[in-house]
Amino acid sequence: MHVWVNSSVYNRKATMKLFALLSILLAVIFVVSCGGSGGGGGGGGGNYSTVRVELPGRDPLNIVVGETVRFELAGYDEFTGERDVLQATSWSILDNPNVGTINANGQFTAALPGNARIAATWNGTPPATPLRITVRPQGLARLTGTVRNASGGAGVSGIQVIFFNQGNAEVGRATTMSNGTFLAQVPTTATTMNLAESTLSGRWLKQWEYRGIVYQAGNSIPNCHATFVVSNPPLNGGETDDIPDPLRVFTLGTPPPFPDGCK
Repeated sequence: MHVWVNSSVYNRKATMKLFALLSILLAVIFVVSCGGSGGGGGGGGGNYSTVRVELPGRDPLNIVVGETVRFELAGYDEFTGERDVLQATSWSILDNPNVGTINANGQFTAALPGNARIAATWNGTPPATPLRITVRPQGLARLTGTVRNASGGAGVSGIQVIFFNQGNAEVGRATTMSNGTFLAQVPTTATTMNLAESTLSGRWLKQWEYRGIVYQAGNSIPNCHATFVVSNPPLNGGETDDIPDPLRVFTLGTPPPFPDGCK
């Protein structure tokens, strides 16, 4: 007895099973890929390790009365570090609201000298970290300069330079930009400078160098300040002068010499 089997029937069944398996596989891939995109918000879709108020391209410690600047709310992806601009639900001035006004878009207009913090809220986590600002009066002298690595000479960002008068009282402060440059608004009584120890993490013994002499940052050695030299003395209110010699900070490696500028 011969049984004839139609091979086309088996081919159709095998093809249908293959299509069913492929459909299931594609559905799984779609669910997995979509499930990983949750969290974050407002300009990005990631999960953020840090969300903070920023003032791009400007030093928040040197806003001048009458100026208008715009703050941004930035989130940094916890995996890639990529920066996203987020949508703030509200903006406010903390500690000293008399320094100015801020609108719903983060636009701030400086009204009076003083220190404050700019805060923002948003629909997500973590909460936004406020930004400290200083509003300076009009008519101060403007000082420009650069902070560089002692080895290699590249500019160093995020370093705070503090200025003092002859009585060792702080009269101004500036933060270096991405290329290491800074612009400080100071009274004409400013004579010396030092670096903020809190901004020198990872540096040897918090020491720094100016014109071949090594100084100690902060107050661990009292009043260890460098007398700065400008390109066109003296300082004049409303005018800009430059500190042509860079301030140099030490990276980890060979320890720097003892601070011979402290007397």
